[in-house]
Amino acid sequence: MKPLLRSLAPALLALTVALPFGTAVRAEPAPAIDARALRSIDVDAAAAWYRDNLGFRVVADRTTVQGRLVVLTRRGALVEIAEADVPAAPRPTDVETTASVMPQPVEVLVSDVDEEIEGLKGRGVLVLADPDDDLDGRFRTAWVRDPDGRTVALKEPLSGRSGHAS
Repeated sequence: MKPLLRSLAPALLALTVALPFGTAVRAEPAPAIDARALRSIDVDAAAAWYRDNLGFRVVADRTTVQGRLVVLTRRGALVEIAEADVPAAPRPTDVETTASVMPQPVEVLVSDVDEEIEGLKGRGVLVLADPDDDLDGRFRTAWVRDPDGRTVALKEPLSGRSGHAS
């Protein structure tokens, strides 16, 4: 028996003994978490952008042998920003090109994407695409650019609503 299974065996045995025969046990799915590891030559500026513009909060800030690292979180999204030695390559500015050549965007769930975008525009954030309902009808999504040129998708779950007028 492998060491991990050996260490879990007593707990599993106790669980099976404690439950009456035929009892159904249903595990609840863990909440989905979008986690992104990002690199930036200016960790402070990148962390401040996610904090001030998107409402992330800093949960860790440390310096390691590899450099500075800041971890931020907001409603199921986790962003880890590590120090980079060189700036990122220039990014395309249109969302179609971005989607085809860029890595997955940072995805952030918001309660009102239209309101978020208006606030971001007021703060001078580059908006790549205004809010629009996704084709599958699950989200209303807008696209912005972070200070290091990465694409950020702001997604409002529509959850059965008829959506917004486009």
